[in-house]
Amino acid sequence: MAATAWTPGAWPPVRSNSSWTALSSPRAPVAVVPTHRHRQNNSERELNMKRKITLFIAAAALSGAALVAAAFGDTSSASPLHASNGALVALRSTALGNVLVDARGRTLYLFEKDRHGRSACFGACAAYWPPLLSTAKPRPGRGVHAALLGVTKRTNGKRQVTYAGHPLYTFIADTKAGQTNGEGLTNFGGVWDAIAASGRAVEPTASNSGGTGGGYGGGY
Repeated sequence: MAATAWTPGAWPPVRSNSSWTALSSPRAPVAVVPTHRHRQNNSERELNMKRKITLFIAAAALSGAALVAAAFGDTSSASPLHASNGALVALRSTALGNVLVDARGRTLYLFEKDRHGRSACFGACAAYWPPLLSTAKPRPGRGVHAALLGVTKRTNGKRQVTYAGHPLYTFIADTKAGQTNGEGLTNFGGVWDAIAASGRAVEPTASNSGGTGGGYGGGY
């Protein structure tokens, strides 16, 4: 089923017919409400999850200077994602199956808008989808293919971890390890997918889709 993308604009957006228009606020990060492309239905669980994600992103957009700096400076100096000894990429068992995660167990995503191993996510996009950065060679956890790990240089000179040629990102609405709230979202002009150990996007089914996951499958 085709997804409905929400048009980016300055925060806060206001509803106008079937689209969103933005109120002028040049210093605030762009707030984009994502939509799922998979399993679009009217179940109460699905609707509640969408509301939670929307409210989380709205709160993040208003959180102040720290997020603005992250959005427009693409910085992560205080983040464990920027590992001095090489970022860890591991496998974790989730509601989607075994997917790639970072050292804190947060799901890693690919962005279908990226091309030729280069990131297309900067500025506000990088605030909502933080890139997995590393100052050294990335490290594979058990079940992760070391040969598929690599890095790509971002426009600010920082090195972003790649897997099977896909730049890797986390999602701001995944607040706990094993959550997969970003799976299948259309956001910032492209679709976001969790990644299997094969390097391909995970394709959820009716039986394995959901927002949270269980324990570590492949381990670190």
